[in-house]
Order: sequence, then C-alpha cells, then structure tokens
Amino acid sequence: WVELTPDIVIYCAVLDAIARTRMEGGAACALTILREVEEFYAATGDDLCRPNVRFYTAVMFVLANCRKEGNVQEAQGILMKMEQNYEETRDPDSLPNSFTYNYAINCAANTLGTLEVKSEAFK
Repeated sequence: WVELTPDIVIYCAVLDAIARTRMEGGAACALTILREVEEFYAATGDDLCRPNVRFYTAVMFVLANCRKEGNVQEAQGILMKMEQNYEETRDPDSLPNSFTYNYAINCAANTLGTLEVKSEAFK
C-alpha cells in the first residue's frame, strides 16, 4: 500500500461528502477543515495543501447544504477573502467562480430565521 498524505484533492472529496450527507454539524466540520488547511499551508507552504477555488467552493457547498445560523456570514467572509487574495496575488486559483457564487446564493436562500433575517442574508 502507498501511504496517503492528505492533500487539497482529498480535503475537497471529504467536504463534498459532508455536503451531500447534509449531516448535522457539517458546517462546523467544514469550517474546522478550512481553518486547519489554511493554517497548515501558512506554516508549511506545501503546495499540495494550498487552498484554491475548488477547496473554498467545496466549503461553500457544505455551508449551503448543512443549514445553520451564521452560514451566510461565513460564506460572505470566504468570498471576501478569496476576492482580496486575488487582488493581492492575481492568482486565478483564488478567484471565485460561478459555482462559488451559486453556493453563496444558496446559503442566503437557506438562511434560518425570521423573514427579516432571511432578507438581510441577501444584502
């Protein structure tokens, strides 16, 4: 057997699985993975674990499917981080794509709470 070391592709597969199960606690799990991968990359510079548009979009997919209060704010924060990173680096792998924006819209559409809270999610 070949020893597997987690890389960004494996993390994306795990996030996709979490999103498809719509499991309770999935959003918190995805945000933990997000922070751990970002911290690992910042500490090591390992390109195999460099967060990219596919990774961030997979996190957004979880946030859209695993409904929880605050997911839309998390999604908006991820979008802002991606856009800022692109402005700073001009790295096309950090630029949100149509899937990323679609999942952000789905997060807003799936917002829990009152009509006022739901309306605020689309601002």
